Amino acid sequence: WSPSQGDRTLISRSARTRLILAVLLGATLGNASSALADEASDSYRQGKEALKQGQAMVALGLLEKAARLKPDSDRYQKARYEAEEAVLTQAADVAPKVSTVDYELWKRIAGTCTRIRPQDPRAAAVLAALERLRRDYERQIATATSLARAGDIAGAKRLLEPIRSSAADFPALHDVDTEIAWRLRFAEARSALENGDLKTCLDITQSLVDSGIADGEVLKTREQASNNLVDRIAPILVEKERSGSVLDLGFAVFAVREVERQCPLCKGRLGDLTALSARYRTEVAKNLNELQRTT
Repeated sequence: WSPSQGDRTLISRSARTRLILAVLLGATLGNASSALADEASDSYRQGKEALKQGQAMVALGLLEKAARLKPDSDRYQKARYEAEEAVLTQAADVAPKVSTVDYELWKRIAGTCTRIRPQDPRAAAVLAALERLRRDYERQIATATSLARAGDIAGAKRLLEPIRSSAADFPALHDVDTEIAWRLRFAEARSALENGDLKTCLDITQSLVDSGIADGEVLKTREQASNNLVDRIAPILVEKERSGSVLDLGFAVFAVREVERQCPLCKGRLGDLTALSARYRTEVAKNLNELQRTT
């Protein structure tokens, strides 16, 4: 463990606060210095104990704090150096054995090693292990992408789950999630088509196309739904146009307009909307004239 910048800021702020309170309460600066010395001593004692127990990262954080509070103490500086050595040695020994499940923890350890000794060969070994873990995760993401494209969404999700806590380090994860999301939507569209829900199928496939997804299967499904819709509506419209009544013609105009709005591929396949609208207006005008003559 290594204190963050926020921890260091908090430590320095608390030290300043103690000095201010000492002045306000009439205490001497010597008392404040004594308090800092006690805090440094406690950190040193705890750090040495952690080092004895093999907890190198914990020891380093505590001994760095002690050395920071008492920078003129050779004993504290030496203890900090010992902790640095322990961290580097332990990390280098473990480096060949780490796996991807350790990625986040290892990233923190690597950050500590490069901070304390950026040129040390042991730090280089730790960084090399981190790079290996990163490549392993990238291969895992590539495999998940292949599974998603093959339709194994559950398998893809299982592979990606351990990586999500490190998503910021792997931009490709977003691309796979996008792939999974649209394939799930496409599965809904296929199900809707099989169940005869042509509107839902067309809504989903059209939204995917509008999003820039021009996958062959998506386009094929959209075309199939369009063909089914035309086959379903066309006989009804023929009957309505044949009747010639204002109500039937009005229904036909409305139906053609709505179908073409929701199904771009259906445009022009259900008849000439302009001519049909003109015929409807003519019939409406004729009915109004007849109505006026009878009143």
